[in-house]
Amino acid sequence: MRTLWWVTLKAAFAYFACVFAVGFVLGPIRELWLIPRVGRVPALLIEGTLMVGVSVFFARVALRHFAVPKGTATRITVGAVAFGLLQAAEMLLAFWVRHQNPTQYLAAFGSAPGAIGLLAQLAFGAVPVVVVRDRRQDFAKPTG
Repeated sequence: MRTLWWVTLKAAFAYFACVFAVGFVLGPIRELWLIPRVGRVPALLIEGTLMVGVSVFFARVALRHFAVPKGTATRITVGAVAFGLLQAAEMLLAFWVRHQNPTQYLAAFGSAPGAIGLLAQLAFGAVPVVVVRDRRQDFAKPTG
């Protein structure tokens, strides 16, 4: 049982770290390049769509690499822990970069841009549950 929890936590952290790293790179690109060209909401929709795709990729990698069982409860735990880590990191960044306290950070979800961001973050948390295994495995030749 302890091994399953350890595997689950490692997968959740790896999934979070990889997706967060990509978002950390894309955030300044969105703010400095994309928003001036297309506007805030379209830029967030573009980035959010891209981040969901990134989430699917890294969820598959983390779940396969750490051999996370296919059970729904385990996958929910991976997504929930990763989502919690993401919220903590986002809140720290909001404090550090925008000087927002936790109440201000949460209140920002009430705006259209904030709602788009929250939906992308919720999708990030749900991806480990809904991601399907790599279909290439279905066509692999049996060994032996």
